[in-house]
This record gives sequence, structure tokens and C-alpha cells, in this order.
Amino acid sequence: MPKKVKIEVLIKPSHNKGVPSMIDTQRFKTVQLAGMPITDYIIVHESGAAPERAANELCSYLEKTVGMKLSVSVDAESSAKKAEILVGKTNRESSGWPMLDRTGFTGMAEDGFIIAVKDGRLILTGGNHRGTFYAVYEFLEQMIGWRFFADDCEVLTGPDELDIAEGTFDCQKPVLESRDTHWNDYYPVPIRVKRKLNTGSKWADTPDETWGGTFEYAGTFSHTMCEIIPEIGNGEGQPCYTDPAVLERAIAWVRKTADAHPGARIVPVTQNDNWNYCQCERCQKVYDEEGSPAGVIIRLANAVADSIRDDYPELSIDTFAYQWTRKAPLVTKPRENVIVRLCTGGECRNHRYDDTSCHFNQTLHIDIAQWAAITKRLFVWDYTTNFSYFLVPFANIGQLHHNLRWMRDNHMSGIFSQGNHLCKGTELGPLRAYLLAKIAWDPDLSDETYSAYMDDFLEGYYGAGWKNIRRYVDLIEECGKNRHVTIYGRPEYILDRRKYVSACPEIEGWFDAAEKAVTGEQRDRVFRLRLSHIFAKQWFTFDERYAKGGAERTAAVEEHRAYYFAVRAFGLRISEGHPFPAEVDFEKGVKSWYEPYEWELGSEFLDEGETL
Repeated sequence: MPKKVKIEVLIKPSHNKGVPSMIDTQRFKTVQLAGMPITDYIIVHESGAAPERAANELCSYLEKTVGMKLSVSVDAESSAKKAEILVGKTNRESSGWPMLDRTGFTGMAEDGFIIAVKDGRLILTGGNHRGTFYAVYEFLEQMIGWRFFADDCEVLTGPDELDIAEGTFDCQKPVLESRDTHWNDYYPVPIRVKRKLNTGSKWADTPDETWGGTFEYAGTFSHTMCEIIPEIGNGEGQPCYTDPAVLERAIAWVRKTADAHPGARIVPVTQNDNWNYCQCERCQKVYDEEGSPAGVIIRLANAVADSIRDDYPELSIDTFAYQWTRKAPLVTKPRENVIVRLCTGGECRNHRYDDTSCHFNQTLHIDIAQWAAITKRLFVWDYTTNFSYFLVPFANIGQLHHNLRWMRDNHMSGIFSQGNHLCKGTELGPLRAYLLAKIAWDPDLSDETYSAYMDDFLEGYYGAGWKNIRRYVDLIEECGKNRHVTIYGRPEYILDRRKYVSACPEIEGWFDAAEKAVTGEQRDRVFRLRLSHIFAKQWFTFDERYAKGGAERTAAVEEHRAYYFAVRAFGLRISEGHPFPAEVDFEKGVKSWYEPYEWELGSEFLDEGETL
């Protein structure tokens, strides 16, 4: 007998006590809406390209769910009926029905939305067009059972029969003004909208107005000073930020950039990516007054913001607290139309940011508190991968939700979580992108819900053998315990070598079982993840196996050869700064891939095996 469930109240994700298991996506569901078959309903949308697209998205997924296509029409061209699904702010509201409380959907809350079943009608509407899309996808996820894991992985879950009750109501508003997950896996527009990522930058595909638009950064997303003063390259140095000519050029550049991007909300005025800041007498005087070199960049950003305020009242200036500017100034406070983007860096990713016993995280506590004391618009650029070793297992998944919640509690109002932005599907990147998007919308996720979302993803993305993948994820976290995990760390600093090597036979059994349980794309995903394990195994064991000679040496070399061609076939990179090597010596292990760059990647901060 098929399962049947009656949904009395829409549960918000933060209160979700369980995630349904996967079902065959070819089976259709029976869906009742306020006691009527949903197939008896028509979809009526607000006039405009974005509401029309949102309505058609809803129609498409409902057709895949119930096996029948619902009629879609614009509100002005259809008379009101009882059996309607209303998408957007339709003319039914302006005529007095339905009565919805739209107060509070301004400012940061404009991305919020309402899902309601009232007098037999289903209402999916937002504070803006993005919010309407969010209402549609949230309804499909929480009420119908769709899961949007990645641009190439969507799964229908849950019971075969649904009854969505009269009186169902949910109103959600974002906690963060700006939300972005900078992983290559989440670059396509549809998955960004489905996962409520609202910020447009130069890297990811940017939703146009038909997708609800974005919280847009105009022009280049970062290190714009090399565009303002092009004679100084990004990696070469910094201009003199107290030079009046630099201010004049910055104002002119901001105005030109704003005019070229009329819908933009933010223009960055951000330092070049190097530590070579000006040492002139005038700048040094500001450093002394402010107790930090950040004083010169905040004073510059304030002056630019003041100059454009009247002509561009909706525009804000964004600047960095990064490298030499991360410590907040003592005197100058950012204007209300200045956003400070604090960048994490050398912090430990295996210990929570709120763990002050970890000496790597102590400076962040001081810096974020000092910035929070002087600005209400504190965004964070957080690094969430190993930029030197994209392929190595990275032990930070257990900390992501705690870190984001802690930053929010310290008055962060925007998040940019940067990961592997250069290649898709590396290591556990797809899982991280999914979880980071989830917690950006709801930083208060409990540990239980966070874990349930992880299981939900692993089952849908990797298929029937997913519990083996979960065991692997948990082992990575275990192998990272009591170690300092940084974003440039060598594998031996991230993982306990002895513990990982001793577990290799068990790990390979897990991957064998996970691959055997699935076919097609899911099998490919399991194999792609397995490449991360093989990298760690090669890194830790190749030299020893090679030194033994005989069959052990042959096996190690052949594994290296097969691994090289498998990774190359996927078009992966070994690090942020370096592409995949064109040639390798198979008589050496994967460490040889890094030999040309060893001077740069170095030994990181720790002696091997250092623990707390």
C-alpha cells in the first residue's frame, strides 16, 4: 500500500525532524490541495517575465510529480476561481482577496516569501520576484518532496500520497542580506535560485530579471584598485590611498561602473591582492592615528560613498578587511553606505571559529568583534577548501554550520563562502556547496537537521550505497581531529596519516560497495569522489610501496598511472594556482605533481603531526 501523509502545517527547515527517503522518480504521486486534487487547479501568475517563469517552473515540476500539466495564465487574462495556485503578487490581492500581510518585506527581508493555503487557494508569493521563486521552490521541496541537490541532480522523495491542508502557512525571511556559495558546482543560474543564493559576482552565472535578478556587485567582484589605478597591477603593489588624485580617480571609476550597471547594489573599492602597502609619511601618520593600516582604505571608501550618496542613493561601496587591513581602525567608522568585507585566512578549519583554545582562531575573534562594533554592514568572505590541494580530503564539513552561525552571532550580515571555483565535482565540493547554501538561508540549523540534510544529499547524489559515503565523510572528520586544518595545508597536516592509511582497506571496501549499488551518473559521482581517496592513499603510501620493489612497486606505479589519466579525463586542477600537469613520471607518486610549485606551497604553519 502506498504511504499517505496529511500536511497540516508547513515545517520550516530548522524544525524539520526527519528527511524522507528516496523513491523512484518515474512514479507519480497523488496530491490533494485543500481536499481537492491538485490536477483540478490552474496556475495564475502576476504579470511580468519573472512571475511567468516562476509559474512555468512550478507547472513543470508538478507535471513530473502528478503526470498531468496544469494550465498557466496571467492574472489579468483570467477570472478568479476557487481552485487557483497564485504565483507572485497577483491582481487577486488588489481586488481584496487574498488578504496577506506584506509588512516587513523591505530592505534585507525583500527576499522573503509566503506559502499559504487559504480558502482553497495556494499562494506562493515573495517580497520581490526572487522571493516568489523561493516560495515556488520551497513549496516543491518541503510540500511535494523535490530535492534540488545540484544542477545535474534533482530527486523526487517522500510518500506517494499527499494532502496539503487548508490553513497551511509559512512565512520566511532571510537572516543574511547577501548569500553566495562560490563553488563551481553552484555556478549555473537555476541551482543558484533554487538554493536561494542571491548575490551576483563576476564568476558565477548571474540570474537576469526573468530569474528574479540578483543582489548585484557591479563590475569586478574583488581587487578593483588595479582597475581604478591600472598602472599598478594587482600583484605588484598598492597606490597611496591618502593621495587626493587616487580618490578623484576612484570616484570617477565608481560613477562610470555604476552607470554601466544600473541595477547594481554594490560597487567594490577594494585593495590589490598583496601586502605592499604605501609607506609614505602621510599614510604612516594615518596608520599611527588609527592603530591599523585599514584606516586609509576606510577613509577612502567613506569619501567615495559621500560623493555618490545623492546621485546613487541605493548604491553602497564595498571594501575589504583583508591581509594588512583586517584589523579595524580605532577612529574612523564606515559610513552607512559602506560595506566591510572581512576575509578569513589562516584560521583553523578543523576547530570551530568560536574555539579560542585554538591559537589559529584567536585573532579572528578580536578582528570580527572590533569591526562589528563600528559597522552594521559586515560581510564575510570565508574560505572553505584547501586551495593548494584541491584533491585531498578536507576535514571541515563538521564545522561549517557552527562557523557561519558564530559569524552571524557576531553581526555578520552577508556571506561569500569560497571553495573550488575552478573545476566541478572535486572531492566533496557538491556536498559542501549544498550545505553552505542551506546554512546561508538558515544559520540556526541544529546539528541534527544539518546531519539530516547531509544524509539527504548523500542518498540522492550518490544513490543506494550512500551510507558507505557517509562512513567515508565521518572518517575524514575523525582523521582531522586534534589537528590544525588550514586552507593551504599539506595532506599530512590535514589528516592523521597513520589513522588514514590503516583505514585504507576499509575505505576501499566502502567505495566498492557504493559503486556496486548504482549505475550511470551516480556511479560516476562515486568514482569521482573516490579519486580524492586515491590521492590521499598515493600521497601517504607511494614512497614506501615503491621502496619495497617487486609487486608492491609495480602496483604503486600502475595505480599512479591509472589515477593520472582518470583525473585528467575529468579536467581537474591540482590547486587554485596550478592546472593539471601535462606530463608526470609514473615512477614517482602524486607528490611529484607539486615539485615545480614546492617553493610556493611550502610546508605551511605546522610541524608534521602537531596537535593541540
